[in-house]
Amino acid sequence: AAQTYNPSDRGPDGVLFGLHASGADVVTDVCITNPSCDSRVARLPVAVAKLAAARQEETAKRQKYSDFIVHHRSVFCPFVAESYGAFGKSVEAILWALTRRANQRAPPSACAWRAAG
Repeated sequence: AAQTYNPSDRGPDGVLFGLHASGADVVTDVCITNPSCDSRVARLPVAVAKLAAARQEETAKRQKYSDFIVHHRSVFCPFVAESYGAFGKSVEAILWALTRRANQRAPPSACAWRAAG
């Protein structure tokens, strides 16, 4: 069950203003998880699957911030990485969105400018 939004609760780790393709803010919360820690290994099916630990943490963060996102009319994208270097699908989405934004704001290169002139 989703938690009830309480404005006094500690909020997410970051807000990327207007980053979503719709222009909405992207709210994120960071987690680094160890897929081989004892508590995960005890649940063998979760520990064996590729990026299972990251997916599990992404799901938990989505549930945690579901009311927050509705209240703030934003999009949530958890930033979850595994301690061995792999990162969750949401990190990939954030990186693509940041790359898209950087490309939109980058000045034309000198080569492109010279070819146009």
